[in-house]
Amino acid sequence: MINMRSRFPFIFLLLLIPIIALAQPLSYTPGYACAGSWIANLPFGPPGSPALVAQFTYTPIDPNGWRMVVWGNPVNPFRQPGDPRLFPETSAVGTSAGVATRIGPDTYRVRWIGYATKAPAATGPASWFRAEIQQIYIQDTTIECQGDRLVEKGTFDVYSTINDPTIVVPGLLNGVHDQDKNKDGLPDPGEKPILSYPVDWVLTRFH
Repeated sequence: MINMRSRFPFIFLLLLIPIIALAQPLSYTPGYACAGSWIANLPFGPPGSPALVAQFTYTPIDPNGWRMVVWGNPVNPFRQPGDPRLFPETSAVGTSAGVATRIGPDTYRVRWIGYATKAPAATGPASWFRAEIQQIYIQDTTIECQGDRLVEKGTFDVYSTINDPTIVVPGLLNGVHDQDKNKDGLPDPGEKPILSYPVDWVLTRFH
């Protein structure tokens, strides 16, 4: 015959284990502080020009928010994006996209890529009707989310996808060359950016 009285403490302990486990504080709980839509007011452009307003959206792609997709879209780009001394024919800048990877509490490393293009020709062979990529932008930053503020620091790098030895900017560069020779939309291995700008700004959450 089973002695239920002698087994009661053991059974009670088994029932209590899940409660004890739930009561323990988690040592590292991924969060969603950076998820959502953010508005940037960026100091891009010559002195006296309006700031660039851009929208960025961070969307978690795993249940715990360890990785997020980021999409960026310029609201009021210049008619001629980029440095006109280097890319006088560039006429449009597109949406940027990338990935944010969590590296600490409410802190992520972000890498995204974007492009600037030359408008397609109005006449000529069919191949001329597609816009020509002239610049590749890669931004590598760290973001920290503090309520309705997103603090971002890092670098914004520019790569050329055209060959033009006549473009000379004293003290800056002597001609530009195609840094994406296989035309896969990425800088070729070993290529260095022709320009690199510091990133140090604050974005505001849109509710």
